[in-house]
Amino acid sequence: MPEFRYYCLDPNGKILWGEYIDEADLQTAVDSACAQCSERLSGKCKGIEVWQRASKLYPSDGSAERVTSGLGSAGCPLRDNGERE
Repeated sequence: MPEFRYYCLDPNGKILWGEYIDEADLQTAVDSACAQCSERLSGKCKGIEVWQRASKLYPSDGSAERVTSGLGSAGCPLRDNGERE
């Protein structure tokens, strides 16, 4: 199973929390990261990044091209309260 690292970001893009996770694929890793950031930081998290080794696979702001076609162009949007839209 691939190992990913995710980061929960504040509104300025600074890291609030990070953790390694083992997930089957990038989409599952993104879903897991969104859930964990919302749960752990109760509203403080405004975005996520998902990395595998030195490669950023999922920027929360939608600024980079997605690695898989199944991911939306808007990234993992989080509402002001930290929940996914």
